Amino acid sequence: MLTFTPVTRQPQDPIPRRSKPVRVALVGDSGVGKTTLLQCYLEGRDLSSREGFKVKAEPTLGVDYAKKRVRIKSEEICLHFWSLSGDAAFDEMRKEFYRESDAVVLIFDLTSRASFDRLSTWLRDLQTLLDDRRFTLFLCGYK
Repeated sequence: MLTFTPVTRQPQDPIPRRSKPVRVALVGDSGVGKTTLLQCYLEGRDLSSREGFKVKAEPTLGVDYAKKRVRIKSEEICLHFWSLSGDAAFDEMRKEFYRESDAVVLIFDLTSRASFDRLSTWLRDLQTLLDDRRFTLFLCGYK
């Protein structure tokens, strides 16, 4: 006599989900293009041409927030972006976002020597606040 044993199969998710979002802070002097750069990325604009940069953002008051799901190899990751105002009035608020960040994109204006010179100040602030905590740092010249 032939007997069959039922086999139950669990559907497998082909893309494992990351349980913890990746938090990315965009920092730099006011007016260097943090929010504009973020908008271009989120909208999938071609950043290799001038057409990709025809977005003009209003100055950020406090923080702009956005998120985007991306696939890296076979893993789906949700990137949470915080574009932080570079205005000195928001120094204390910015520090709270630094502490929560997994990565920081430090942005300066390629046409402004002053924004380049202030990179060391931004970096010192980050190192002081994050102590020995590891985080990924990207440097981006824009405009």
